[in-house]
Amino acid sequence: MVVKIELSGGLEYDAKTTHFEIEIGNIKTMRDVIHKIKEIQTGLAPIFTEESVIPGIIVLINDADWELVGMLDSEVHDGDVISLISSIHGG
Repeated sequence: MVVKIELSGGLEYDAKTTHFEIEIGNIKTMRDVIHKIKEIQTGLAPIFTEESVIPGIIVLINDADWELVGMLDSEVHDGDVISLISSIHGG
């Protein structure tokens, strides 16, 4: 079972890719997904706190704002698409 991670808003430059996939196996929630991303995409480390994402990072689960569907406790399923979008811009 696989979850697709999409990156935009500049995050694709940090990760050196626009998307990647995670084998979900025992992954059940977004909390687990974040831990897995931190393990495999070290270029994205600055966008994460110990348990979540920093302010300014928009997280979508199947195009729905994760704040509306449970945030860290949101369940993930085979085929889900998780988008990480940076709204942080220089001036």
